[in-house]
Amino acid sequence: MKIIFCSTMFTEIEENLKKSKAPNAVSGHKYQENIIRGLIANGCDLTVVNIPRIRRYPDYKKIFIKKQDFKMDERRIGITVGCINLFVINYISASYKVYRTLNFLLKKNKDEKIILMAFNTYLPQTYAMKKIKSKYSNIILCDVIGDIHNPKFGISNPIKGIKGKFVQYYERKQDENAKYFDCFVLHTSYMASALNIEDKPYVEIECPFNPNKDSRLDMNYEKRNPYMIFYAGNLSQEYGVKHLIRAFEMIEEDNYRLILAGSGPLVDYINEIGKRDRRIQYVGYISPDNVTEFQKKASVTISPRTTEYEYVKYSFPSKTMECLASGVPFIAHRIPSVPEEYDKYIFYPNDESDVALKDKIVEVCNLSQESLNEHVKKTREFILKKKTPKALTEKVVELLLKIEVK
Repeated sequence: MKIIFCSTMFTEIEENLKKSKAPNAVSGHKYQENIIRGLIANGCDLTVVNIPRIRRYPDYKKIFIKKQDFKMDERRIGITVGCINLFVINYISASYKVYRTLNFLLKKNKDEKIILMAFNTYLPQTYAMKKIKSKYSNIILCDVIGDIHNPKFGISNPIKGIKGKFVQYYERKQDENAKYFDCFVLHTSYMASALNIEDKPYVEIECPFNPNKDSRLDMNYEKRNPYMIFYAGNLSQEYGVKHLIRAFEMIEEDNYRLILAGSGPLVDYINEIGKRDRRIQYVGYISPDNVTEFQKKASVTISPRTTEYEYVKYSFPSKTMECLASGVPFIAHRIPSVPEEYDKYIFYPNDESDVALKDKIVEVCNLSQESLNEHVKKTREFILKKKTPKALTEKVVELLLKIEVK
């Protein structure tokens, strides 16, 4: 089966992050990379047409982005298109380059079924793909959706003024464009309902975990830094960060530490809290490699998201998979997007109160070394056997084989 995957990924992730003045999320990059790896591992003939995942100038230092080979594990599997990296112009120029590239590829494959996949209905790709489908009759459009952008189902964009209105319009159009696709890869069935695509074929999968690239920790859990709780991610009210801090402050013992990494509207709040409680430390927006280094030192990793916010129905937290595979106990609240099969591997508080979260942190930090070693061993085995790119994308391949060109 031949697939052309239209991605939005970093070309050199560490270098791209260094050149950005504003933080750029890496979870979407990892998700796409692992979907691509899984499809290849399942025998698909795959070509990538990538739009570089970078901020606009001046938040990213370069205006003119050149076309380059797209490589994975030093092997060329497609191209990254160039663009003029200025507000609005970047969308137009990237979309034009994607269309030209797709047209070139499809001219050579007019007589076989082609799966044209996109990530998150990113408009520059979607417009190019819609135009291409009107020209060629052998195409099936498949949308891999990691997030819903409508604030009714997700988190409202904080940008104000004219730029904010443009962003809101853009995000609304992204969700609306889902209707042009023939089939979907979703995290939950809630997403299908929110996007009004229940009548179209789709499969549900979580974020795959790549053991060869992401698994750098030891198999056995060691309390290298007893009573250290580590959180990395979006630092916002919606992600439960204030809830986590309130719960942690209820712990009276001085030997506990809470380390927070990431970016978001609560950075100043966290720094102020840290002045009165020296056990709380903000280490900034750090690279994936540095996240791993902190995980190696932690007693507990944590996700404090609660069901207070609607968005938790519509995306599987990528950090859940990474934390479960890290070799460190993981505490989180039970949310609708995480399947029941994860229940025995996640330490769930009794409820979503600050007190319950505090109690669970203290309980896990004081479990015996033997029981923790056994728990994280079983957890890692579960992830590394059942949640790899190859294992999870088998369902995607089965779906794509069933879909016929109309």
